[in-house]
Amino acid sequence: MRLLRHERALRSRLREILTVLIKYGFGDIVDRLKLRPYLALGLGLFTPKPSPILTPLNRYERIRLACEELGPTFIKLGQILSTRPDFVPLDMAQELSKLLDTAPPFPFEEAKKILETDLGPIVNIFTSFSEQPFAAASIAQVHRARLVTGEEVAVKIQRPGIKQTIEEDLRILYELAQLMERHVEEANISHPTKIIDEFAHTIREELTFTIEAAHAERFSQMFYGRKEIRVPRIFRQATTERILTLEYLEGCKINDLEALARNGLDRKLIADRGTEIILEQIFVHGFFHADPHPGNLLVLPNHVICFLDFGMMGSLMDEDKDTLMEALIAYSQRDSKTLTRALLSTVDYEDEPDERLLERDIQSFINAHLYKPLKHIRMSEIMRDLLNISYRHHIRLRPNYFFMLKALSQLESIGLNLDPDYDLFTRLQPHVARLAKSKWKGKLIQDAANIFSTLTTLPFELKQTLKLISRGKAGVTVIPKGLEETIQELNRATNRLVISLILAAIIISSSIILAVSGQSLIGSIGFVVAAILGLGLLISIFRSGIF
Repeated sequence: MRLLRHERALRSRLREILTVLIKYGFGDIVDRLKLRPYLALGLGLFTPKPSPILTPLNRYERIRLACEELGPTFIKLGQILSTRPDFVPLDMAQELSKLLDTAPPFPFEEAKKILETDLGPIVNIFTSFSEQPFAAASIAQVHRARLVTGEEVAVKIQRPGIKQTIEEDLRILYELAQLMERHVEEANISHPTKIIDEFAHTIREELTFTIEAAHAERFSQMFYGRKEIRVPRIFRQATTERILTLEYLEGCKINDLEALARNGLDRKLIADRGTEIILEQIFVHGFFHADPHPGNLLVLPNHVICFLDFGMMGSLMDEDKDTLMEALIAYSQRDSKTLTRALLSTVDYEDEPDERLLERDIQSFINAHLYKPLKHIRMSEIMRDLLNISYRHHIRLRPNYFFMLKALSQLESIGLNLDPDYDLFTRLQPHVARLAKSKWKGKLIQDAANIFSTLTTLPFELKQTLKLISRGKAGVTVIPKGLEETIQELNRATNRLVISLILAAIIISSSIILAVSGQSLIGSIGFVVAAILGLGLLISIFRSGIF
């Protein structure tokens, strides 16, 4: 019976979605997906029609309005698509970026029920709790409170039943995406089912507040002891999957120039400090805030930058940083072929793109941006053109690279608002140079370690091989009778060979250490040891009477 009620609820929600689509002028899509019969499963007497007041609006504006009317799942989907112009046309992405994630607050009685279900009696956790939220969105609302331990906190509480609502919508969206791929030929370019898969992963993480808490704690640990940055403390004793309790902080919004001036804060210093903090996240730690828009950044007294909302984070592995470095170097050297190869290693695609045509577009991209003075190069324009290339060639930037571009674009926008002379690319250069130097050092040290490891295991392997040969277990039967003297000489020759190889390893390792560090006691000692071993080896050879 419960399953039947669930299926009826899904059919009812599907009819609601189809009705809204028709209202906003997308009846052609409903017809192409062969979904009209589902509308007749209701009362059967009502046929929705497009609203005449929407006629002056373009298609993308009507998509935005439809998302807003359909509620949290569609608002979040639209917001995510607005950040992925490699999935949808750029104009559509720009229109969806206007989606407002606001909602009326839900009653305190419902919030209290969630609090007490997850945490127990409120009085055991909080000494005061504001019944009126100071912020409300489609997924959660936020209240001010004070813990029994005295700290002022912000308590983020998930909307009742939101998880079930979103799961039902995800099921319907996935089925609609499959129908689009089956019946709408042009939809195959953007692969709707892949979009829904990625969206489902993102929104499920966003609905799990313990994941956001873990992100905030990791982020805080990265900058432990640093006075120029502040991360709200997470209070785990009052945090669950549906409740997030964190330190309440007040400051100036980073884009509120009047408030910054009133508080005597230096805009240029804020821009410089914020830039270094975000670039350090990307290029040093490889774990970064993927949505540093002005609403998520506060400026506290003494120009301290405070980050908020850790629901969307990006990460770069070492190989991702290597690819990024290769792309930036190729870009600066105007090497379209290498840049094309680097781009292809950052994207996903169904059909192999035409590399020749892609390289042609990359060359045009380089010509459009590289010959400007650095201070005139804009990350937002670079991001726009790269995403246009991706969309045109049916390739999709992997989320980690896209989040990085998005974070840098938002950083540039904030920087220019604070300082008209702001130049992101000049600030990028030392970070790229440091990344390249680090990679070079790491490769040399790793190569030296590999050589040394190989050479130090060689004596054992040689002796084992000689033993096998002498015992007749290596495919050749050797009878050592009468050959004792020959074997002893062979052992002496092997020992000399081993010493020679170790000598070579020490010389190579010492050379690399000196090349990397300039001056090193360990490198110098290595050369002294190599000289002593070399001299001993020569004396041994001369005593053997070979010369």
